[in-house]
Amino acid sequence: MSPARSKKSGVARNLAYHEVTAAEPLYLYGVSANRFKMHVQRISQMNSISSASASPVQISFDDGHASQFEFALPVLQEFSVKAQFFITAGWTEKRNGYMSWAQLAELAALGHDVQAHGWSHKLLTQCSDDELEEELKRSKGEMENHLGKKVDALSAPGGRCNKRVLAACTRIGYRCIFTSDPWSERECQQDIDIFGRWMVTRQMNEIRLGNMVEGKGLGFQHAKYLMKETAKKVLGDRAYQSLWRSLSRKNESLERTEEKTPDSARI
Repeated sequence: MSPARSKKSGVARNLAYHEVTAAEPLYLYGVSANRFKMHVQRISQMNSISSASASPVQISFDDGHASQFEFALPVLQEFSVKAQFFITAGWTEKRNGYMSWAQLAELAALGHDVQAHGWSHKLLTQCSDDELEEELKRSKGEMENHLGKKVDALSAPGGRCNKRVLAACTRIGYRCIFTSDPWSERECQQDIDIFGRWMVTRQMNEIRLGNMVEGKGLGFQHAKYLMKETAKKVLGDRAYQSLWRSLSRKNESLERTEEKTPDSARI
């Protein structure tokens, strides 16, 4: 049985991507296909020469955006790199710009790990008990039914997690949770492994990315992270999310949040 709480020191060696675009993106958390290819090449090199004591650098994607299938998958296949794809299950085949169940099944067939990112991307720490149950249980069940594989890992939307969320995850059958805390490589609470991740942004070149996961020259990055966490506490989630959308130029991402229009209703 896992200990009540244990922590592995060092910065995270997990990287989280969102949108991958043909051209340079305006959205802070988007990266161009060309930059992503340079990242994967660098990661592949690092993993091939890493020592036995160093965990490999892992690539993950949040949300299930279609650009991940169109632009990221060919690069991953070219370099024989496997990734984790965390899917907002309630958006699959319901909102424009997101992968289909057939595409997700293809990812799994190619050896990539397809896991959960909640049902509707609600911040789990802000959910009522019923909402939390739906976000965790419905997404897990829907994905397992469609993909025919076990879903036991979760990327927490917005990186938000607390003891109540962990307890619900344990009860529903999750074994791993991924957050947006890059300063914790791995810890265990309530029999769940918690992994931190670096949120990859459009400005990160392959050298800077490599330095991050190797823990080099991160004083400024740590200060920025602490400022962000302080802002969350001072402003509260709603105000912080509004500020984040503005500063990250979220409205200029590829995301299309409207539901798909049925063919019969189209003009």
